[in-house]
Amino acid sequence: VCLFVVVVHLIILRTCRYYCDYCTAYLTHDSASVRKTHHTGRKHKDSVRAYYQEWYDNASPEDIAQCELLSCSSLPSPIV
Repeated sequence: VCLFVVVVHLIILRTCRYYCDYCTAYLTHDSASVRKTHHTGRKHKDSVRAYYQEWYDNASPEDIAQCELLSCSSLPSPIV
């Protein structure tokens, strides 16, 4: 079963070009219109909101103060 999952994952990596770290999903085509549609979708917006809410809930007071000082430009990007 594990080998099957690895093979399927490799096939997906070869055929798909765009991976959304927030949604942990592959988009079947890497075009601007597909990415724009994905980024404006409800699932993506909910995933982004949940990611930063989790960061905020787990952040230290110093991290939050620094973020507010820098207008949240120092928020971490998702690395999954």
